[in-house]
Amino acid sequence: MKILLFCIILKIILCEPLEDMELKIHHDWEAYKKVNDLSFSNSEEKMRFDLYKENFLKVMEHNDEYDHNKTSYRASLNDFSHYNFEETVALKFGLRSSFRFNDSSDEVVKNYNKTDLDEFMNEVRSARVILPREVDWRRYSAAIKDQANCGACWAFAAIGVIESLYAIKYSTLKRFSEQQLVDCTLNNRRYLSYGCRGGWPDNAFEYVRQNGIVEEAYYPYRRRANWCYQRSDLRKVRINRYFPLPIGNEEALKYAVATNGPVAVAVDASSWGFIHYSSGIYRDNYCSSRRLTHAVIVMGYGTENGQDYWLIKNSWGARWGQNGYMKMARNRRNMCGITSMASYAQL
Repeated sequence: MKILLFCIILKIILCEPLEDMELKIHHDWEAYKKVNDLSFSNSEEKMRFDLYKENFLKVMEHNDEYDHNKTSYRASLNDFSHYNFEETVALKFGLRSSFRFNDSSDEVVKNYNKTDLDEFMNEVRSARVILPREVDWRRYSAAIKDQANCGACWAFAAIGVIESLYAIKYSTLKRFSEQQLVDCTLNNRRYLSYGCRGGWPDNAFEYVRQNGIVEEAYYPYRRRANWCYQRSDLRKVRINRYFPLPIGNEEALKYAVATNGPVAVAVDASSWGFIHYSSGIYRDNYCSSRRLTHAVIVMGYGTENGQDYWLIKNSWGARWGQNGYMKMARNRRNMCGITSMASYAQL
């Protein structure tokens, strides 16, 4: 079966010998370890290589399907290709619950002003402006960041939104501190966050509204939770208001992105395809709109080859996706829950 699979993928009549393919995978594995500065004990080496090999072959098979128009996006090997799924979830996914939008949930601070949400939706419904066909806020965004082995996606999503809103308002790009959120909301009943073990963008916004956030240079990212420290002499930026957008309403999300700026959202990223996404428009008919696992930022939207998409900024480093970004299918019935936990904020 493996030889047959190789024949299909490589599109040759005479199959490349199995030994040659095995040699190529070993060669690529050594290069992969060097790029990622990896070294393992003899016992772990075999396990990691087997995981890498499995992903190597799966990427080839998936991209052959893409070349035959059987899927809408390409895949590639990346920094996660030597992990199993459970490890990736533990290291990278950082949402505390799948039901932030359930009113009975005690996971999320609900201090936002519901009147703000009502006013926003009235504005959406009565809007007479024609929204742009495409929006891209990347020029008002800091470089792609990497949360590393810390489930702080919720903090990176909130800070990324604040950075862009600040740049849009003041025409100056500043980097603010995710670490302050990780440390200062940790096990705090007022903000219900758990450092590298997860949290919610809404709760991060609530913290920034009340306390302000300092620049990253004064409170750099440590990839782990530490004691919170506050310096009264440092200038802090606060948000004026925030509120959740209506669940399943992609038009409201589009309006928010077009008229205000980037929006923090959560998605179901718990699939091999999301983890190994490379390019194209990501569409997954099996992802959930309720099992939300990862917080990201909607930086814009557009249409490519007749397919509508959301432009998403991730926090898994620039070697993931399209230089750290993804195009996810838009107007596809709340694809992967992209409007199930969308958080609007204003400075």
